[in-house]
Amino acid sequence: DHKTCCCKPDTTTAMSATTSTATTSTVPTTTTTPATEGIFIAGGFGGDQSTELFIPHTGKSCSLPDLPDSREYHTLDTLGNTPVLCGGVYTSTSTFCLHFTPTSASGVWTNYATMLEE
Repeated sequence: DHKTCCCKPDTTTAMSATTSTATTSTVPTTTTTPATEGIFIAGGFGGDQSTELFIPHTGKSCSLPDLPDSREYHTLDTLGNTPVLCGGVYTSTSTFCLHFTPTSASGVWTNYATMLEE
């Protein structure tokens, strides 16, 4: 099953009221669902620009935004909790790195670095 955004943790805000004989106050509280762990899959033979997040405990995948260019034989690592994709077999992408930023519900791929050599 593919869903567009099944990977974001839910954050809900609840309001609780406290009453005394003289005043009533409302205090907002925030409850955050624990993060869901998954396997980030990007590019590769037959899916050059596709990206998705596979969640093993559910057996489901979330489709994410496509890479801006085709990538095969690249690396995909996590730096500071951010996915970073570098290189690839194609001359046009062999020295460029991208990082995935979840600036919206689906996220965006942007330039991260240019390597000096292949």
